[in-house]
Amino acid sequence: MGARATSVARRPRAHLLLCALAALTTLAARPAERVVRVGLHPAQPLVYRDDDGRPAGFAVDVLEVVAALEGWSLDWVDGDWDTCEERLRTGEIDLLFPIRDTPERLEVFDFTSRGMLTTWGDVFVRRDSEVESLLDLDGRTVAVVRGDYFATSFDATLRSFARSCSYLPLASCQDVMAAVRDGDADAGVLERLTGYWHMDAYGLVTPTFPFGPSELLLAVPKGRNADLIEALDRRLLEQEADPSSAFARIRDEWFRPRPADEGIPGWLIVTLAVVAGLALVSAAFGAVLRRQLAVRTAQLDARASELQRETADRVRAEQHREQLEAQLRHSQKLEAIGQLAAGVAHDFRNLLTVISAHTDRIATRVSDDALVAESVDALGRAVDQAAQVTRSLLGFSRRMEPRREALDLCACVDEAARMLARTLPAAIQLTVKTALQPRPHVLADPTQMHQVILNLALNARDAMPRGGRLEIAVERRYGDTREVTVRVSDTGEGMSPEVRARIFEPFFTTKEESGTGLGLATVQGIVTEHGGRVSVSSAEGRGTSFVLHFPLLPDPLPGADSDPSGVPAAEGCGELVLLAEDDRQVRQIVAAALIAAGYEVVQAKDGHQALERGREERGRIRLCVFDVDMPQLSGLDALAALRAEGESAPAILVTASEIALDAAASGSDTVVLSKPFAIQELCTLVREMLDRAHVEDA
Repeated sequence: MGARATSVARRPRAHLLLCALAALTTLAARPAERVVRVGLHPAQPLVYRDDDGRPAGFAVDVLEVVAALEGWSLDWVDGDWDTCEERLRTGEIDLLFPIRDTPERLEVFDFTSRGMLTTWGDVFVRRDSEVESLLDLDGRTVAVVRGDYFATSFDATLRSFARSCSYLPLASCQDVMAAVRDGDADAGVLERLTGYWHMDAYGLVTPTFPFGPSELLLAVPKGRNADLIEALDRRLLEQEADPSSAFARIRDEWFRPRPADEGIPGWLIVTLAVVAGLALVSAAFGAVLRRQLAVRTAQLDARASELQRETADRVRAEQHREQLEAQLRHSQKLEAIGQLAAGVAHDFRNLLTVISAHTDRIATRVSDDALVAESVDALGRAVDQAAQVTRSLLGFSRRMEPRREALDLCACVDEAARMLARTLPAAIQLTVKTALQPRPHVLADPTQMHQVILNLALNARDAMPRGGRLEIAVERRYGDTREVTVRVSDTGEGMSPEVRARIFEPFFTTKEESGTGLGLATVQGIVTEHGGRVSVSSAEGRGTSFVLHFPLLPDPLPGADSDPSGVPAAEGCGELVLLAEDDRQVRQIVAAALIAAGYEVVQAKDGHQALERGREERGRIRLCVFDVDMPQLSGLDALAALRAEGESAPAILVTASEIALDAAASGSDTVVLSKPFAIQELCTLVREMLDRAHVEDA
């Protein structure tokens, strides 16, 4: 669906024949045609009027097929987007497309359950623009269609990268394109198909970083025209299920790329003939020149040697410059990927919070059912593992400080080995030696330890393309210092002394196509940060052995890792909690948990509403639970505004991004809670904050 406008031909209206064929299938007599008023606003290639003033577009063709099948008469009512949406709100029209089911629109419109197609938002710039990535829009002016879904989605995407810009709201996509072309805006945000349709006419291009996938739906006024919704859902389902349906053919007519021309152009044949002739002339001239050079070779030997040395020096300098440029481009790509990873991890943690909370609720009701309880435990473990994945993403994006803890190194190696077992080829035999008692512990970040072990193991795999043995062993060593080692050894190709001397250099790699040159540099950096060191031994044809040395913690006391799951959640005494969270699912489950624990909860869906609720309940609020990462007005800013107005209630700041909040959390009246969290953990923290505030007031 993302074909460029130049490859989306304005097809002949073959759908008229399709409509006629569809109408012939309804042979039974029908009542008088129903007139359906449809809003028509310029949004090529979905809906618009063509040069002859007739309704045209993908959506127009599909609706005409449905109208023929249902016996409707379509009355197209023109207007810009704002006008059409207002007419639908007041009932002046019966149907509008394309439209997205935002929370505000769900209050006044009813929507089809199925969309005609799914599309994305995209950014469009001038051909001479310096904007090459999403991060380049920081601080710039971006034109958007007023009230458009993709404007809101773009703002959320940009904010997830800790970037912002100023917006120029306009009435239509044509106005947005014109503003970018004329220099009134640095970029424009539009629905992708519409933007691709117009961008050549306005001299624009797209750097192609799509965002905000959205299903394009049809809407009717709230509580009215339910029969239209039912008929549209039914007909769209029938059409999508049949690959040869009218819907499929219309979609192909509008969005199938134009086939490339076949055959060799005549001008190319002539050009090739001319080039061939020039090549023959050049060959003849070269032969004469070589004979002349042969006569003077003896005289020019000394000069030729000198020129060769100069040329070699220049080539090496040019190669070095190209290598530096490649390294810079790679670093920039890694930075962009890291920013994207942080946004993905943020959204994923919200989902994990909802899953974890519902799992806790189920666990309290099925304690007597062993099979269900086992499944609930498995869900909890899966949530913990997914949380570790998000920590890895955040660590990659450098948006999270390492979290060091007393880590069971044998358990860490066992878990990494289980992951490796699914990725290693059958020709490689994996041996793991972790049977140590007592289990050795080190002060380390679990995610970074996994990364180190997996990096070394995957390097060993690449060194054994024809198979071999891979061994990972944990060993205690006692001497001048107490330490524990992790040895990763293979029977692969090994390394020469020259290669071994450079393996920890950033960007040095022996893998010509697949290597980045950062794996072993990362391993050495992580081990060094943990107070350890890396030693390596290798010989060509005899394999390689990496040994990681870490300081050994004292053996833990028996029972030190007790399970806190049996501690009952703290109960409330009717205290009023102001809850602000923009994610609806997270807000609902947290509110339900607090209410079940005995608290009164006032909910807000964003920072502005939190301010309103806080002013309404002034004097009754005992605790604020605010999500930090809310659009427009963050939880941090909303809390600061309430406190500036005299609100003194303690606060819990909830975040899915783990961006440092030291300034916000300084003092005993504000704490930070990271997602995903357990319901029991939240309730216990709420009780602790309220009790602490009560003691301080006393």
